[in-house]
Amino acid sequence: MNKSRWFYIYNGGLAIFGILGVFYYCFVSHIVGYFNIATLGILAIAIFFILRGASFCIFDVVVRFFDKHKWIKRTYFSLLAIALATFFVYEGVIIGAARQEPRDDADYIIVLGARVVGTNPGRPLWERIKTAHDYLEKNPDTIAILSGGQGSDELISEARCMFNELTRMGIDPSRLIMEDSSTSTFENMTFSLEHIKGE
Repeated sequence: MNKSRWFYIYNGGLAIFGILGVFYYCFVSHIVGYFNIATLGILAIAIFFILRGASFCIFDVVVRFFDKHKWIKRTYFSLLAIALATFFVYEGVIIGAARQEPRDDADYIIVLGARVVGTNPGRPLWERIKTAHDYLEKNPDTIAILSGGQGSDELISEARCMFNELTRMGIDPSRLIMEDSSTSTFENMTFSLEHIKGE
């Protein structure tokens, strides 16, 4: 098999891998409702792979350049290996933390928002609401901070949606604090901590 055919297989494989990465990002962020720097990094890498594979004619010049300058090629793949290793380490830490059982009798819990469909919680948000309800039922002295602003396609804020559902399920409104200004995970945590400090 000549170099040209290997080149097509290589770039086609990158494009397919990138498409799978985009599907994974959409599944995790929009269906599971999990979004952070790691998932954004997956999307960035996937888009790069798609562009790399689809634009093999343009990148052929880069490949030939790498062949002539081995040290650049080695540096590139070394940095890529470090980036992938860092990603997997962070994902491992995140997954490990997510599987830990929360301790009882916390003073506060923070419930992060997710997509609201009209005025109803989407599936990821509903799962978070149920988990928060079970914890609050088990720990009557705990206060929940419901954190999530209103998206452009949502009729109410995510915090309001969580408040409505939890009170409907029997949780005392006095145990719920709405934080409805945040638009990102960083703001979720920052604004929620401000509420805790203000209590």
